[in-house]
Amino acid sequence: MVENPEAAARISEELLDSVLSMGATQADVIIRVSDRLAVSVRKGEHELVDKARSSGLGLRVIVDGHQASASTSDLDAGRLKTFGRRILDMAQAAAPDGDVGLPAAEEYDDDAESVELYDASLENLETQDLVELASTAEQAAFDEDARIQNSEGAKSELLRGFSVYACSRGVTRVRRGSRLGLSCEVLAQSPGSDALERDQWWAARRSMKDFPGAESIGKKAAVRAVSRLNSILPATGRYPVVLSPEAAGQLLRSLSEAINGYSVLRKATFLGDARGTQIMSSAMQLVDNPLIDNAPSSRTFDGEGLHTRPVVLVRDGVLENFILDSYVARRLGLDTNRQAVRGLGSPPRAGASNLHLGKGTATPRELVNTLQRGVYVSSFMGFGVNLVTGDFSKGARGFLIEGGDLGAPIHEFTVAGNLREMLLGIQGVGNDLDPYRGVSSPTLMLGEMAVAGGGTSA
Repeated sequence: MVENPEAAARISEELLDSVLSMGATQADVIIRVSDRLAVSVRKGEHELVDKARSSGLGLRVIVDGHQASASTSDLDAGRLKTFGRRILDMAQAAAPDGDVGLPAAEEYDDDAESVELYDASLENLETQDLVELASTAEQAAFDEDARIQNSEGAKSELLRGFSVYACSRGVTRVRRGSRLGLSCEVLAQSPGSDALERDQWWAARRSMKDFPGAESIGKKAAVRAVSRLNSILPATGRYPVVLSPEAAGQLLRSLSEAINGYSVLRKATFLGDARGTQIMSSAMQLVDNPLIDNAPSSRTFDGEGLHTRPVVLVRDGVLENFILDSYVARRLGLDTNRQAVRGLGSPPRAGASNLHLGKGTATPRELVNTLQRGVYVSSFMGFGVNLVTGDFSKGARGFLIEGGDLGAPIHEFTVAGNLREMLLGIQGVGNDLDPYRGVSSPTLMLGEMAVAGGGTSA
């Protein structure tokens, strides 16, 4: 077991020397080591305590444009040499690609930006501390409303570890990180009814000082579950639509796929030719910022070892940048945006870190108050986005908007439109952005969309 970043760096550098001596022209290594402590509580009883340390190594070998990647959890020096030889053989058998390769040497020359990713105080948390967090959240949910009749449990998890990246450019990067997470899922039931509704809430932070109270997580889970009781079907029609931050975040995920360089390269997106054009309403700003202190998706270097920096993707509604790593940037004739993400056993791929839509000034209630009639979507479900055409059709849950207020809860309906029109048609932006979500949006008010529900509610 690798005990510290210094030992991981030595292992990485020795493996690089080994595969280069065997004939590799380029190579890079990632080692990740983490300690995990997780507990699960249900109806006041401890169901699970899981404590484990894991480590893994990923190796990418490049031989004159031929590339192969694989991972292993066996970090014995002798067996790693055999592992390296096997990956080298795989690379030599792979199809050639002249754009495969590490970033240019000069890309590694800049200094890292400072960002907080590790809270040493979390080292003092023990199993009983996590049990208390989970128990407190679940009990708060039961105390919030008598209609909370059952629980799927509350779970708390503490992760601490480090990552080391090294490559044949003579570069070694080290990053330490911590993460504390808590979730609670409960079931609500109205008196005299057999129908159950469930919902959940969660939070994750890298630092204890930013962590919300456990009671607030349990209460939010209870409020969300109870609010679903006695749901009805909305009448089919066209309605102005307001998206909760969670539903708007799902919309952003579809947008991030559409502006990912790999989608552009495959010609699998309706935004492939949209760089430099308006794709959202003019008030919108979309930034991928990996340097937010203590945000769970922050990182000081990307999957290719390049120091990260914020990237403005959309400015004033205009698409300025695609999401790019070095490979797809080469293929598209652009510069990398240092947005490579990577699993241990796979080559880098472009991906966002903290993808955040800029917040507005209106409260969510103020946005709802502007509508006499509409639909508030609390969550989307299922798959229903065609990135080639932009067509959008997803199942949803939420509430009717009646007379400027949230009305009856609604379910089993579909919202349909086109992503291009939806993004350009954003009419209002809330002030409720959560900076601690990897993909985060404030409440959004859209124009009219087709809603299919089959009910009689208007």
